[in-house]
Amino acid sequence: MRTIRTACIFTHLALLTAAAILWAPGAAAEGYYAGLKVVGGISDVSGLRLGGETTPVGLIEDSPEAVAGLAAAFGRSFTGFPIRVELEYLWRYRFDIDAVTTETDPRLIKANVATQSFYLNAFYDIPLGGKWGLYLGGGLGYAHHSAETRFIQGADSLRVDDGQDEFSWKTAIGVRRDLNDRWWLDFSYRYTDLGDVRTAAGPRGQLIAGDYFTHDLLAGLHFRL
Repeated sequence: MRTIRTACIFTHLALLTAAAILWAPGAAAEGYYAGLKVVGGISDVSGLRLGGETTPVGLIEDSPEAVAGLAAAFGRSFTGFPIRVELEYLWRYRFDIDAVTTETDPRLIKANVATQSFYLNAFYDIPLGGKWGLYLGGGLGYAHHSAETRFIQGADSLRVDDGQDEFSWKTAIGVRRDLNDRWWLDFSYRYTDLGDVRTAAGPRGQLIAGDYFTHDLLAGLHFRL
């Protein structure tokens, strides 16, 4: 299912990009820019399991889940060439994974995952006339997950903390509206793959989610330097 979803996303973006290359009449103004964005998304995990165990484990009705964050970007656009490139930092606050094992004495596992991501993005700008524009693109980078996990069994509780780095990628489509020669607003949708999530391995086990992904809506304000 994940492979089919990813293939569909890339197919749609490829078709839109091909149309944009044939149709786009120009590019955004040249120069460096900076921007801030607020992020709201619906996030989920798949492939949940326990490391080194065959004990079944499942989620407790808390997924998919709404997650918020903030992003900052610094980039450059080019005259006569409708491509923007940028570096982006994104902080994503807390995605909760509540899971339980199907044992006689089940373990309740509550993991709170915060993520910091860094990307190299590229966007293709398509002027729509007037002050509006459309853009397509994506980015490659890495995500650092910080997991705070509690293993609860009966009245006993054990807390473990861990961090990990994962390869991350995203695709995006958005619209922009110029406010004046230097400021513009930005609204976009993104699909982001954040890699795996693994808690620290401890005496109560290790929780592993084979895929952490999110559908995000972003709204931002940018400034040409």
